[in-house]
Amino acid sequence: MTPRELSAAIGPLAPVLDAPSRQTLDALMLAFPDR
Repeated sequence: MTPRELSAAIGPLAPVLDAPSRQTLDALMLAFPDR
């Protein structure tokens, strides 16, 4: 699964995730940019 697919799957759930989880996801997206 690519980061883009992962973000698309998690995107709809973002409002119910706490801030640290979103920050972690953002960090993962930066660490593993879509190629």
